[in-house]
Amino acid sequence: MLIVPEPGVQHKILEEFDHETGAHVADLYDIASTVCPGVAETTILITDADEGAESDTYTLHYPDYDIISITSDVEFYRQFTNGLLSQRFIRLVKALNKPDLGKNIADWIDVSFAHELGHVAAAARVRTAYGENGINELNANLSKQYFNLPLAMPTTEAQRSWHNNTGGYRTYLESYGYTPEVFKAMLEQNLKNYTELPTEISADNFAISAMRRLYDGTTTDQGSDFLFCMQI
Repeated sequence: MLIVPEPGVQHKILEEFDHETGAHVADLYDIASTVCPGVAETTILITDADEGAESDTYTLHYPDYDIISITSDVEFYRQFTNGLLSQRFIRLVKALNKPDLGKNIADWIDVSFAHELGHVAAAARVRTAYGENGINELNANLSKQYFNLPLAMPTTEAQRSWHNNTGGYRTYLESYGYTPEVFKAMLEQNLKNYTELPTEISADNFAISAMRRLYDGTTTDQGSDFLFCMQI
């Protein structure tokens, strides 16, 4: 069971996580909250690998966008270095123009977290402009985007469902001729398509600007999702 900490305690927990990992999630949370005040209403949970199915990945809790669960298991982040997700944030790496970015686990913690904050910021903008009806429409649109992916769900979720045979997922695909090799190829295509979803591009753009502000205190992305949030 995940226990939601009090706001003051939460920030201390983020700072302790940064101290342990070398990441900057507390600073990124502050940056995003300053730019988009609605982000400050989001709870950030640090979870361990034994705390349930949602603890082995970054998880943004839908439909309310009110909790981000992030794992303290560094093995998850190695996927961004040499695993399935190694191409997931290539757009950010190129845009930030830091040749050494991604050479340590802390970088991937920061990039992943900044990206999830981008989703929260987008939801906050929608909620401010259109209320809960806007959030419902956002979620409906997101479901359609996922359904149109080759595996009909985000890549890490599909990978986990195959590994655990969740709800008979692997059994079902195997009945249609999916071998581990075929599924691996589909995962790669799924990831490529997922990276190009409008919601993912928007969150990436926010992350790029948040990371730039983290690195040098400025952002040059005029008209970006990051600055658009500042204008609301």
